[in-house]
Amino acid sequence: MMTNKVLLLSIVGSLFIHGVGLYMTGMVQMRQIIPEAKILTVDLKKEFIQAETKPLPEIKKPAETKAKTPVVKQQKPDPALEGQKEDTVDLGDLTNTRYKPYLVKLKKRIERYWGYPSAAAARRIEGTAMIKFSVASNGMLDDISVTTSSGSALLDQGTVSAIQSAAPFEPLPPVYGLSKLNIQASFAYKMSN
Repeated sequence: MMTNKVLLLSIVGSLFIHGVGLYMTGMVQMRQIIPEAKILTVDLKKEFIQAETKPLPEIKKPAETKAKTPVVKQQKPDPALEGQKEDTVDLGDLTNTRYKPYLVKLKKRIERYWGYPSAAAARRIEGTAMIKFSVASNGMLDDISVTTSSGSALLDQGTVSAIQSAAPFEPLPPVYGLSKLNIQASFAYKMSN
């Protein structure tokens, strides 16, 4: 009987101590005030495009021989870009760029890895980081740098980490005739009220 009382007292004491500890760290509110639901949002402007419907290239059938091999037309680089090895684009403005289909896919891939860094969210840090990164013709991340800081190393590093995690990207289409595509992008972190 005495051991049951000791066991019960130790359990109640442990619950009380843990409850006080949680209350002190702010993890549990023991007041009757119900906190407002706070939703974290990461503002990344989305670009919606309609899928381009292009007719499939015709495959010419050679005269019948023993081994049948299809003849496929290969796309040639745009003559205006011949000799040009790299280009720079703004990921936020895809309206007048010939790279739009590629950049939309790249942007969606980055969005899957990009989120609000938890340490920055806990401190309610907001800001916009401007990043410049380069994608090589094989889709590998060639270079990345913060061109304008958000004012927080946590947000800047979170943005860089998201882009690095999203890499490698799809290879640059050969029709672009580029060895490297430089991309400028802004990543806005805003807390909702």
